[in-house]
Amino acid sequence: MIPDFDDFCTWMFVLIDDLWQGIAPLYHRPGPAPSSCSDSELITVALVSECHTWDRETQAMQEWAADRHLLPRLPECSRFNRRRRNLMGAINQIRHLALTMLDVAQDAYGAIDSLPLPVMQFHMAPQRTHDWDAHGTTFGSCASKKQVFFGYRLHLVVTLGGVILDFELTAPMLMNATRRPTCCRCNRVAPFWPIKAMSRRSWRRCWPDAACG
Repeated sequence: MIPDFDDFCTWMFVLIDDLWQGIAPLYHRPGPAPSSCSDSELITVALVSECHTWDRETQAMQEWAADRHLLPRLPECSRFNRRRRNLMGAINQIRHLALTMLDVAQDAYGAIDSLPLPVMQFHMAPQRTHDWDAHGTTFGSCASKKQVFFGYRLHLVVTLGGVILDFELTAPMLMNATRRPTCCRCNRVAPFWPIKAMSRRSWRRCWPDAACG
């Protein structure tokens, strides 16, 4: 365990920089290399912010401003957003690799769950632009929430301790069991179970020491 935030940031940067050197050729972008904030630094900011639950980029930039001694070359918010989107695939790949080295992600078992991800209010969907349809957005329903929505379904692969290992966006009507083979891209072999397919009794029979909400 690394209790100190400064030490955690340093450890994450060294790990991410090593991983990035190996996969950077796969994400080559036209133009000169960044001169102010390196890709390794930007990915470190993004992943450490996630670990610290700084979900909004504006909040993350404000929080990092107080720790400029760690990463003094932070980009301004709009540039950070643009570069983060360009590096989205690399960030996700490094997230998977980094998780294999963290104790909190080493549960022997995992679970798959999904939730609706609306992109707009339902009553506004008939007036939507066709761009949404081109990107696979459509109508779906969620029986547990008694909700009809317009958007996607977010599938999550999590440890029993709640650490998110992977995610995938699909059409709203695809269920957990359908996505099970392609959603588990982590570099580990472990049983993953659809949460809604298991009753409270069967959950406790399989994992008597695990919490069951």
